[in-house]
Amino acid sequence: MSGAVGGSIPLLTALLAATSVAVLLLPARRGMRPPPGGSREGDAGGEVGTCGAAGGRASARERRGRAGGADIGLTLTEVAALLRAGATPDRAWSRALGRSGVPQDAGLTPADDGVPPALTALAGGPAPSWLPRRDAGRWAWRPPFGGAVAADQAMRAAVPGAVAACRLTRALGSPLAGVLESVAEGVSEAGRARASRQSALSGPRTTARLLAALPLVALALGALVGAHPEDLLLGGSWGSALGSAGIGLMAVGHLLTRRLVRAAIHGPAASGRWGRGGRRDPALCEPVDEALVLDLATAALGAGASLPGVLGALGRALGEDQLGVVSRALLIGASWQEAWDAPEDAVWRASRDRLERCLRPGWEDGASPSSLLSCTAASIRAGRRAADEEAAERLAVRLVIPLGLCHLPAFVLLGIVPVVAGAGLDILAG
Repeated sequence: MSGAVGGSIPLLTALLAATSVAVLLLPARRGMRPPPGGSREGDAGGEVGTCGAAGGRASARERRGRAGGADIGLTLTEVAALLRAGATPDRAWSRALGRSGVPQDAGLTPADDGVPPALTALAGGPAPSWLPRRDAGRWAWRPPFGGAVAADQAMRAAVPGAVAACRLTRALGSPLAGVLESVAEGVSEAGRARASRQSALSGPRTTARLLAALPLVALALGALVGAHPEDLLLGGSWGSALGSAGIGLMAVGHLLTRRLVRAAIHGPAASGRWGRGGRRDPALCEPVDEALVLDLATAALGAGASLPGVLGALGRALGEDQLGVVSRALLIGASWQEAWDAPEDAVWRASRDRLERCLRPGWEDGASPSSLLSCTAASIRAGRRAADEEAAERLAVRLVIPLGLCHLPAFVLLGIVPVVAGAGLDILAG
């Protein structure tokens, strides 16, 4: 038995070394499209049609599951089409949301602000989870297979823009169909942007998880070949100290990796997408996408609103009182700079810097700001993919720190030393 164990040690060491090298060389999955939350337009459109065909027969649980992957932009386009066909707003929202898989008991009739309660509820529903949940009085387990997490994130990121578009039309008193058609593509793109960032970071995050599991894999392989590393690690004296040090390094490596991943997701690259400090509606889980705010301003200008009217309507739609302050300052005769300095909130002014620069020529020089708003929104969206890839590459490089300082030393302390020492003790005892 001791000879077999001694002969398997080189093979075990080579296997673990090959695993480490393979994990280190694992490429990040960049260039991937998010699943049906908005990337494949044909599939998303087919989903709406399929849901409509089976909407009457599907159960409430099935409709809730489909609603988790609904393309909000396509839903807005369908609402606009129904309105132009002569449907009332209540019927248009009821038909479109029902075909998207939203349960009929969620409140499909628009409220006083023009927003159906079911639309807001989509952003506050439970996220996909591997744990079972109670649904309609029964326990149900729906694991997030097939990109369900990315689809849910895309939907949650798109809902605030759709809510803001509905509130904008109510604040302007303009036809709902025109505004929804103007911002539908921007709403879908806002959802795709969030899912795209998660996909770009999925490669480094998977690598981090595999590195964290290496010490445990080494222990399992050592026990499998009969080296009994647990006897050494739990036997007291220096073996237990070795195990404690390895577990401590694993815990520190996990915390450091988690902090690096969180910084990559919510770091500076994402601040331009979601704003850098503007207040968000407490009823929603996400702020409105910055590029979509520019689209909303363009739609308001297209509806015939003046610049103060656009700012006031945007303030009511986004829940930002500061925009209302700027609008009222302009109406009473303040200069453009004085009006934007009126809200005593430097963080908010920084978050709306692009909006201010786009609208300023329209107030001071009489030029139409619509083209500037559209080009700025396009520029924001064009830089997102590069920012996501840069964040993924930066995360892959920074993960070398917990790898070298924590994961590999823990791998040696928990996986290599106990196996070699256990095999050596067996040889000496033999």
